[in-house]
Amino acid sequence: MLKLTPCIPWRKSLEDREKSLRRRLIRLELDELSIRLSEAESAFNEATDPLLVEAAILGLASLRARQSYLLKKARLEDR
Repeated sequence: MLKLTPCIPWRKSLEDREKSLRRRLIRLELDELSIRLSEAESAFNEATDPLLVEAAILGLASLRARQSYLLKKARLEDR
C-alpha cells in the first residue's frame, strides 16, 4: 500500500515567518540591552560610594551575561 504524506505548502512560509519574528525580537532585545548597558556604564563611572560601585559592577555583569545569552540564541536561530 502506498502511503502519502499530506502536502502543506503554507507550512514552510509559516515557519519562515515565525523564525523571522523570533530574530526580530532577539534584535529588539539586544538593542534595548545596548541602551541599558550604556546607562549602567554611566552609573558605574559616576558612582563614588563603594556600595554603589559594587552594585554597578554586578549590574554590568548581569547585563553582559544576558547579552551573551541573546547573542548565542541569535546564532542558533540563524542555523
